[in-house]
Amino acid sequence: MANWTARQGTRLLAWAGAAITLLGVVLLMVMAVQHGWIGPVGRTAGGAARGAVLLGCAFQVRRRSTAAAGAFALAATGIAVFYLDVLAATALYEFLPAPAGLAAALVLALLGLWLADRWLSQALAVGVVLGCALCAPLLFGPVPAEPASTALLTGFLVVLKVAAMPVQVRRSWRGLTAASAVPAVLAAVVADGHALLAGDPWPATAAALAVACAGVALAVVTARHRPRDPLAIALLVAAGAPTLLVAPLLDRWSALGVLVFVAAAQGAVWAGGLASAVPRVLGTVAGGMAALTAFQATLLVAGGSGRSLGLLAEAVLLALLAHRLRGRGLLLGAALFGTAGTLLALVAEVPPTSFLLFPAGPFAAGSTSAVLSGVVAFLLIGAAAASITWSAVRLGVLAASPRAVLPAALGVLYGGSGAVLALSLLVVPGPAGFLAGHALITVSWLATALLALLRGIRSVSARVTGFVLVGAALAKLLLFDLAALSGLVRVLAFLAAGLLLLAGGTRYARLVGEREERATA
Repeated sequence: MANWTARQGTRLLAWAGAAITLLGVVLLMVMAVQHGWIGPVGRTAGGAARGAVLLGCAFQVRRRSTAAAGAFALAATGIAVFYLDVLAATALYEFLPAPAGLAAALVLALLGLWLADRWLSQALAVGVVLGCALCAPLLFGPVPAEPASTALLTGFLVVLKVAAMPVQVRRSWRGLTAASAVPAVLAAVVADGHALLAGDPWPATAAALAVACAGVALAVVTARHRPRDPLAIALLVAAGAPTLLVAPLLDRWSALGVLVFVAAAQGAVWAGGLASAVPRVLGTVAGGMAALTAFQATLLVAGGSGRSLGLLAEAVLLALLAHRLRGRGLLLGAALFGTAGTLLALVAEVPPTSFLLFPAGPFAAGSTSAVLSGVVAFLLIGAAAASITWSAVRLGVLAASPRAVLPAALGVLYGGSGAVLALSLLVVPGPAGFLAGHALITVSWLATALLALLRGIRSVSARVTGFVLVGAALAKLLLFDLAALSGLVRVLAFLAAGLLLLAGGTRYARLVGEREERATA
């Protein structure tokens, strides 16, 4: 116990000394800039000399196996000083262009992490990454003066994440994974906030894309080597957050390009989960993130009725993919997209008042394009409800019972009825077309009900659906059509409904009788 306490005390003193030394170096660099001490060349050369001395001391101390903690702390401090020196030469003195500075920083980070791997020290690896990441922002002051400075800082932090990947593959150090991932994500979020205040989103966008790419890659590497580690999921979710935050600051088509790129990267991880190239849970989370990114892209890019139409069309596509790939996660995404799209359509594009008043909803504008948009919206509501429910039944999520499919039936009824009404107004614009459309709705309900009843000879759910729809059609005929329709339209509606009921009822009775005869034979 005494030896353990002594060892821990040695480590604490070594790393505390490293942290204070590194902070002192940073403060010295900042004061040198503020007071104009020496010159930029002298400051850069002095920083490199300090880093070399610290690294040399680390190797000297490492020769004594009893002082390993001190060697690790000295090496981490030396690499961090070199790293900060390159950052200052790039961002403050402009001796190096940004690509050259990032490349030099990558070489230094790789060197430090290679040393940690050779010395089998996760503490050294974490010390290198955190020393660089925590001290780098201090060179810029509390808030960088320009959005480009914040983006450049984020780039230097992304370099640390990239440099950590080879060691992650070899050693699977969880502490290194977290230490390399978190600072870059936080810097990208800060860059988003700075872009909002400064009105210049492009540097933050570049930083967000770099964080997204590196984060997705690090999440995949982590998951492949530690399949049950929840840190991989956290990395994947955090990687896309800066992009989602910065996208609303871009113009429409730029936002679409950025979000599609990130969604494609997340979709690739989802496909990897299906192919068992990565753990399935990571693929499922990646699919959810891709769906969320696509959802935001739809809301940002589409305008007016395009938002609801886009969401409904995506819901239909996701539902069909869910059935094809046997994916319940896809089905959940389809349900969420369909619900959001339907609510948007009911509020704005095709409200229930479209059936009760004329002109209302898509018919109020009085233009062919508005009515056509209404037709598409109605059809997509019905298609989304039908495809989602069908996939849910085929996947075993819902039972094939009238109660389970009632919401879908209502969606199909609403969408189909609205489409009939809108198409009627395309053929006969004005109040006459509106009334004729209602008559056609009643007739179509009865026709659908009778078809369901005829099929319901062998299916209880179809039989129940048919009788319910007959009741709804008769209620509409007597409570709405009788009062709203007039003249020849009302007469034709009642005649068509009556003839359908007679013909369908006769056929249904004959089928029932034949079935009973076969049962008793």
